Order: sequence, then structure tokens, then C-alpha cells
Amino acid sequence: MWSHPDGVVQRVNKKEFHAVPAELFRINWQRQMASKFSHNIVAFSIPNYMMPIAGSSGNALYNKYLEDIEKEN
Repeated sequence: MWSHPDGVVQRVNKKEFHAVPAELFRINWQRQMASKFSHNIVAFSIPNYMMPIAGSSGNALYNKYLEDIEKEN
């Protein structure tokens, strides 16, 4: 079984689709919830919203995520 928490993005406008990178807290919370049901977690939105190529906010989220992982290890 696979889990796909869509926590990497956060919708800004309900009338038209406009999303921005979510806060790291939200992403980690959704990962924790999903891990209760599956160890196979897929996040399709990472390339679009959580990488340096996604702009300054995507780059900032990417760096925060890397820092968070380093703290865990």
C-alpha cells in the first residue's frame, strides 16, 4: 500500500488553483500521519514546490527540509 500526502503544497485561492510551498511543519505532520498506514510514502509535488528550481520559496523549503533531516540523523 502506498500513501500520498499532498502536504508539499498549500492552496491559496479556492476559486482558481494557485498553490505555494507548504510550511515544513505541515509536511512533517502529514508524513507522520501517513506513516501510520504505510511506509511507502510518495510526494509527487516535490519537484514543483520543494526544490531550488521551484523559486525562492521552494528553495527555502528544500533547505529547511534538509536541515530537518540532518537533525534526525
